[in-house]
Amino acid sequence: MREHDVTVKPELGIDEIPKADGSVLEGLLRPSSVAIVGASETEGSYPAKVLRNLAKFGYRGEIYPVNPRRQKVFEYPCFPTLAEVPTVPDLVLFMIPASGIEHAVRQACEIGVTAGVIYSSGFAELGGEGLETQQRISAMAMARGMTLLGPNSQGFFHLGSSVVASFSTTLDHGLSSDGSVAYVGQSGALGGAVLGLAMERGIGVSSWFSTGNESGLTATDAAEALLREPNIETIVIHLEAIPDGPMWLTLAERARHSGKSIVCIRSGRSNAGRRAAASHTGAMSRGDESFLLLSRSAGIAVVDDIDTALDVVEASLAPPVIGRRVGIVTTSGGAGGLAADHLYDFGIDVPVLSDATRGRLDALVPSFGSTANPVDVTAQMFAAEKPVFGEVCATVCGDAGIDAVLVVVTNLTGATAREVAEDIVEATADHPAPVQVAWLAPADRIGEAREALLKGGIRVHGSLAAAARSMHYRLSTMTPEAVPSRVLDDERLRLVDAVVAGQPKGVITECRGRSLLELAGIATPSGVLIDGIGDVASAAGLRAPFVVKVQSPDVLHKTEVGGVRLGVQAVDLARSIDEIRTAVAAKVPQASIEGVLVQEQQGPGVDLIVGVRREGDGYPPVVTVGAGGIATELYRDIARAIAPAAPETIHALLKQLKSWPLLQGYRGAAAVAVEAACEGIARLSEIVATTADITEIEINPLRLTPDAAIALDFVAVTRRSDDG
Repeated sequence: MREHDVTVKPELGIDEIPKADGSVLEGLLRPSSVAIVGASETEGSYPAKVLRNLAKFGYRGEIYPVNPRRQKVFEYPCFPTLAEVPTVPDLVLFMIPASGIEHAVRQACEIGVTAGVIYSSGFAELGGEGLETQQRISAMAMARGMTLLGPNSQGFFHLGSSVVASFSTTLDHGLSSDGSVAYVGQSGALGGAVLGLAMERGIGVSSWFSTGNESGLTATDAAEALLREPNIETIVIHLEAIPDGPMWLTLAERARHSGKSIVCIRSGRSNAGRRAAASHTGAMSRGDESFLLLSRSAGIAVVDDIDTALDVVEASLAPPVIGRRVGIVTTSGGAGGLAADHLYDFGIDVPVLSDATRGRLDALVPSFGSTANPVDVTAQMFAAEKPVFGEVCATVCGDAGIDAVLVVVTNLTGATAREVAEDIVEATADHPAPVQVAWLAPADRIGEAREALLKGGIRVHGSLAAAARSMHYRLSTMTPEAVPSRVLDDERLRLVDAVVAGQPKGVITECRGRSLLELAGIATPSGVLIDGIGDVASAAGLRAPFVVKVQSPDVLHKTEVGGVRLGVQAVDLARSIDEIRTAVAAKVPQASIEGVLVQEQQGPGVDLIVGVRREGDGYPPVVTVGAGGIATELYRDIARAIAPAAPETIHALLKQLKSWPLLQGYRGAAAVAVEAACEGIARLSEIVATTADITEIEINPLRLTPDAAIALDFVAVTRRSDDG
């Protein structure tokens, strides 16, 4: 599309610009004047595109081009330097090569500019000198109170004050003036894709920020400030690395209290929070589990692609749904069946309609159609002289057992599609059950139909999967969870601190860490530590058979190095200990061996793995429960929650496991001590959550019998002196 020519300077109307509210974004969102350093009217250049966009989209403030080689840019007077601009501009757009940016920012700071955008690349992404230059610029702007967006940014726009300071090619196709969605993210190219696809779906984006290298303003800074904007209801934020915990929690809390939605597109896998995993649960961690759990508990949807993000956005914009019972009305039986399958995958019910509803539908639907749920009107309905498709939709909306309706339309295009869309809007307007539509036809052939539905407040999806996801997120993810939690009392905290203080930094072996389990109320088998070769007399009071296992901070997975023997009889104890020491010394010659632990072997039961792990970066620890034993990593039957977690939260996690029936007494077996396990795991989560020096605790397995929960193996990790 050809750009609009800028030949007339717009009316200024300074007094019409909304007043500042003290937000960190004020200089960007509501500038009364904008200076463009490096202004140009060269066709296709970024400075020319930005200036044209400011005028094209109706910016009402002063525009000051700055370029020592020009006296005019388009119809605007051009100034040699920032110092010669008649008034101090609120916002400066730095559109010059990286080599001149530091000097230009210094000039802006000296005259009191409050906000700036650096578009050029060639800074931190290059490392070395580029990084050092960016750091100097950032420090200079911060010292002078200037908010910086960039470098390496494609700019921003905020339609509330008609400021469009971006060269994104998506803007060539115009913008919707009516929208309650904002986008923020480092990548301008990805942001442009989000913007274009949102517009294609009829989603109005009224604010858009490309934060680039984030030398000043971060994506989370921008998102938090935009939550204060009254017209913004939903924010899409793209994160390439997770922010620190307190920052993300602050953003989540602000969104929750304001009743607004955040959709996070998460790309990459940050190493932030990923420590050397001493345990199976650590090895199974994605490295951002706490971030994901914290987001979910706050009602933030975290997704990994643009389409899903926009599905969630559409869910946030759709009318609220009060239940999980959906009625389907379709023009194709096959499509209706697929829609029901997609909803089933998300746990959404497609119930049979009431007899009264089906009776009314019998008079409307052809006899070879179906009045069950899904309701199949067949394509034949649209060949009738007076189609009653809208009335069918309204009838399903009126069923007392239906909370929402999904209308699936196939193949209808052009004028017929528009008429059907208008019929749906008119017929369902007064019904409380909200309606969404999946229209399965080429997008360029249903433009008028889509427009009619959107105008009537009905969201339109291009696929059944998108419609199902949207309904799922509207029902589930957008609602914050109530997460019960507890913390240690002062006396128990003092005892935990005393135990940790008496241990060497790093790994705490089972023989040294038993007291932590005792404080959590978790039982351990009777046993003794034998630290001398052949010295088995101290085990005389134990009942055979024994479990014999090496104790070393350098051997975390004992079975893999021959460090465990099961079913050992008293006569074989000395030989087993000797074999264990020999095997470990051969495979881990540098290992420091504290001794060999001899314990009474326990009877059968159901094994769990339990881990509580602090991921760092200000995020709360994560508690993991799952099917335990040697197949833990093979099956990965696990569930997680934020720690500290109350016993009822642990119970809910256990019920999520595929192995939950085993705990209840599967095929005639006795039920095991689930409540005792929940209480002990909850206390363990409290210990890690309230003791900063403990970074990780794992029990594998925690054996559950009908009478008790017993820790058969255990490891803890404390913060080393060099961990900070």
